[in-house]
Amino acid sequence: MQIRISYTACFLSFLFLCLLTPIYSQVSADDPVVHDEAEEIRDLPDHDEMKQFFDEAVPTQLQAYLIPGATVVVVRDGALVFAKGYGYSDIGTGKPVLAEETLFRIGSVSKLLLWTAVLQLEEEGNLDLDVDINQYLEGVTIPDTYPGNPVTLRHLISHSAGFEERRIGILARDESGLIPSEQYLSENMPERVYPPGTVSAYSNYGAALAGKVVEDVSGMPFAEYARIRIFEPLGMNNSSFQQPLPPALMKRVATGFGYENGVLQSGTFEYMQMAPSGAMSTTGVDMGAFMIMLQKKGSYNNIQVIEPKSAERMHNRLFSHHPEISGWTYGFMEKEIHGERILWHGGDTLYFHSVIVLIPQKDMGIFASYNGGSGLGAGISLVERFIGQNSPHLPRLCNSNLPATPDFAGVYLSTRSTRSTIEKIMLLSDSSTVTVSFLVGGLLSIDSVPFKRSEDLLFCNSESGRKAIFRRDTVGEIHWLFLEDDPGVAYEKVPPWKSPFSQKIVLIGCEGVFLAVLLLWGGLILCSRITTGIPLPRREFKPAHLLFALVCGINLLFMLFLFSQLGRTGQIYGVSSTLRAILLFPLLSAVLTFAGFLISAFSLSDTRYSNRDRTEFFIISLTGLLFLIWLSSWNLLGWNF
Repeated sequence: MQIRISYTACFLSFLFLCLLTPIYSQVSADDPVVHDEAEEIRDLPDHDEMKQFFDEAVPTQLQAYLIPGATVVVVRDGALVFAKGYGYSDIGTGKPVLAEETLFRIGSVSKLLLWTAVLQLEEEGNLDLDVDINQYLEGVTIPDTYPGNPVTLRHLISHSAGFEERRIGILARDESGLIPSEQYLSENMPERVYPPGTVSAYSNYGAALAGKVVEDVSGMPFAEYARIRIFEPLGMNNSSFQQPLPPALMKRVATGFGYENGVLQSGTFEYMQMAPSGAMSTTGVDMGAFMIMLQKKGSYNNIQVIEPKSAERMHNRLFSHHPEISGWTYGFMEKEIHGERILWHGGDTLYFHSVIVLIPQKDMGIFASYNGGSGLGAGISLVERFIGQNSPHLPRLCNSNLPATPDFAGVYLSTRSTRSTIEKIMLLSDSSTVTVSFLVGGLLSIDSVPFKRSEDLLFCNSESGRKAIFRRDTVGEIHWLFLEDDPGVAYEKVPPWKSPFSQKIVLIGCEGVFLAVLLLWGGLILCSRITTGIPLPRREFKPAHLLFALVCGINLLFMLFLFSQLGRTGQIYGVSSTLRAILLFPLLSAVLTFAGFLISAFSLSDTRYSNRDRTEFFIISLTGLLFLIWLSSWNLLGWNF
């Protein structure tokens, strides 16, 4: 499950850069024992070279990314050719990672097993990928938001169903916190914000819906279906979707680690509410068996797990925003590395980071998993180095004399974002946006990288050859941006006043007024109590001033408390009682602001108030009203979860 923690980023965001000396060293199993004859490591001529590469690269990564341990597996030509563990499974006990024994939580890599299950049921005639999934769901109904455009399994596989993002409450702290899938999917349904099949917006919820379809059609819990129909035929005896794991496996699962305030801390077992999307635990060697099956046209040990046609589908493109850029197969994302077309999928939880890669032209597959919360991106970096060691850099030409025009410039918002809940506030971090600027000479700057125009709506970078595609809306305006190697999302152009920068200016301006008032009034009160021998003008404060001071103080404290709460991973486990209480502040502010407007109006004819008082009252009231409008636009008035 890809849990990208944007909670730590907001308009006040800062980075804690921890330069720590690793307290662990590389621990490995030089000769891993395999538990099935079919999984014996084939001794190829380049095995020693491969071993040398990983023995140098992985320990270096563990130190650079501050990760306790990793498992790496390579398959080629339908056989396991490399499997090894590095570092610690548990730092506290000094237990090493063993590729055939140590289980890792693989997050969204789990989805590949889910799509395998969907294709199995389609082969048997139990599913149609192109019909409304409401025909299969029991107890969950997807609303008809776009009449005539229902959500289908094909949309779910390509993440183009059009759901908004939803992160709050996707984990449970323990088994007792897990909600039955029917109840969870019904009560936590994201809004449908794009017509199905138009743009990709990566969705854990959408995948969980597909898992519910598998359960309802097969009549089995998804974990049981995966065990019987996938794990057992593949000999994946160390793999499971169960939460918690069976005792025999639980004692061998790696401990996930993360850095909190610069200190390495162990995490707990992560319970996923949407299990089919990311709850799988497995070993490196077991994942090798899965990759071998995909290489051998769905067959493993002479058992046909999926039909050859289905295996080919997982290699062939299903959806793309444009033929010139990468897209989705039936499960994998496409990417080009050093001229090689690869199929890949990542998996990130709070404490684990994994990647699976197939290289069709070389009939090779690589799986790597890390048990450190700082290992985001380590897997794909390892794969890039591995492919690049024997692949010369092939420059990609980007010939063009077409100039760009200013209408391409603007801020583009990721489709993997939230519109209807308080999570929308996380857009202020800029992590979900791409900024496009028009440069002198007819170039475009896309997040500070220069692109030149190759065709009407196609741009590319001269150094990397990376492409960017724009699309117009129905009235001919530039509206969409699609980036190569990023098929899971699209970027939608927003008006300038909706950009995170503009919205932060409004927020900072309002908070600045509130703070200035409190400092000014507080300073005047303090000065009136200090005897300096110099006559100072005295300011008379009345009860009305206290009301306006409360408006300022409540609004300042609300934003401070809000970001302190959303800056923790705790909201991933559900909305805390503290956050619920904090959301009372805007409602109280609304009442006081309304009262402030009444006082401001009456003060015009009340001789007890000076012109200075009246001016300050109106400024605070208007700023308070603007702030309430701003809060409403970010779903912060009330409990919008």
